[in-house]
Amino acid sequence: MEEDHILSPDSEVDLYCLHVVYFHLIQIDLDLFRYGWNKHKIRTANYMTPNQLFITGLHNLGVYSDKSGNLCTELHQVLFNLIFCQHIQLLFPKSKVKSIEGKLLIVPITQPGTLSMPLEPETITAPHLRTPSYRCPVSPEINTQIENMFPPRLINKGNAREVYLILRRLVNAITGATSSA
Repeated sequence: MEEDHILSPDSEVDLYCLHVVYFHLIQIDLDLFRYGWNKHKIRTANYMTPNQLFITGLHNLGVYSDKSGNLCTELHQVLFNLIFCQHIQLLFPKSKVKSIEGKLLIVPITQPGTLSMPLEPETITAPHLRTPSYRCPVSPEINTQIENMFPPRLINKGNAREVYLILRRLVNAITGATSSA
């Protein structure tokens, strides 16, 4: 977009419009990449996925701690259970984790053995994309109106460039600014 002279990295308006239009698209791609990466099989780890290795490691830690009796304090065990439950919820979104007599069980909510990618990438919870800060060129009220006019669910890779240009013209008209690009 810089090469086409429609984006100037020095323009607050351009950075704001870029953020509004592309932020969620980049986050979706990052979420999908992370999901695929965590599900790919690693030949040198007996074809286990990173998720399987993580869960196996957590399980082995719990077993080792139980056998040794003193490596895992109650606090560490609670944290272990919490992390384990949260990770299981990410891996098995249609399941719930129950603790019965100190043992964690994965209970499918639907048919056993079904595991699929969530239909909406937004349902994947994880650390999110971080961008450098910039000064928003419009008031909070106008920003809310813009977010309502340009909801992320209506912006896709096919129309993002055109939405960016429309939003850029709108913000320039509102602020009286002209983008240098």
